Amino acid sequence: MSARLVKTVAGVESFWRCGRQWTKAGTIVPVDDLTDDEWKRIMEEPRLVVEPASEADLVENGDDEALRRVIAEAIHQLGAEDFQKDGKPRIEALKELLPEGTKINAALRDEVFKEEVEGGFTAPAEE
Repeated sequence: MSARLVKTVAGVESFWRCGRQWTKAGTIVPVDDLTDDEWKRIMEEPRLVVEPASEADLVENGDDEALRRVIAEAIHQLGAEDFQKDGKPRIEALKELLPEGTKINAALRDEVFKEEVEGGFTAPAEE
């Protein structure tokens, strides 16, 4: 999903534009949710800041595909010591690499790990 993070500039708590309320906390908006004209108005509005939504932003806002992508990326960053005896990644090791507050359970870890293994991933060997 292509999305943008829209938030108000410093000193502006809340602001309405294009029928939506924007806040300093920010709102993730899929690009297709607004017309080209609406995006133009929002991007030209000096009280708003528009930037690409990061994977962490998407995960924080409940995007399941983004969550699966960051878990897969984290699996590839793990060292040999971060895998259990059964070959699966340790959940605690994954949590250290995921955006703060990301919730992951064994079932989701197993699904993503299985997909990575089927795609050719092998856990690093201990030296």
